[in-house]
Amino acid sequence: MEREHAKALLPPVQNKILRKTVKEVYQEYCEKGRSGKAYATIKKQDSLWNNHLKTRFGNKYIDDITIAEIQDYLEELYYIDNRAYSYTESFLKMFYLIFGQAYSRNYLDIDSYNKLCINKDTKIHMPKLKISDDLDIVYFNCLSAYDFKYIPVLCPDSEKDCANVSTW
Repeated sequence: MEREHAKALLPPVQNKILRKTVKEVYQEYCEKGRSGKAYATIKKQDSLWNNHLKTRFGNKYIDDITIAEIQDYLEELYYIDNRAYSYTESFLKMFYLIFGQAYSRNYLDIDSYNKLCINKDTKIHMPKLKISDDLDIVYFNCLSAYDFKYIPVLCPDSEKDCANVSTW
């Protein structure tokens, strides 16, 4: 009984982090981690991997990849290669998937995983939306003064015609 109590007071044993390449992590995910995924999801993941990520990141060790390296890659896709924002977001999701797989298999320590995927201030994220892609701004700029007159609004005064702002 005393021995069990003493074990409970000790910090948990830290498992040794195994070094794996991104390619090895992705292959393991394909074999063990995507059962039950939709066919279209599998095809999209394989396409992103085979056409883009494998060449650029496949031979790098998962624990050697930096936040800056991924941010630079996402910005290159979006700003330089002019990939669609939603398409670029697919790459971000792939990185989260790969790092999550690596962490769950003990190929990435908790501090690295937290920096890459959890901590709001440091985690990998999408590049800022280009003004031309910001749908709110594009829609707003397309509205004319005429359009503003007929935008339905909630009226604080029931006496006013809420459908026609020009009567206020």
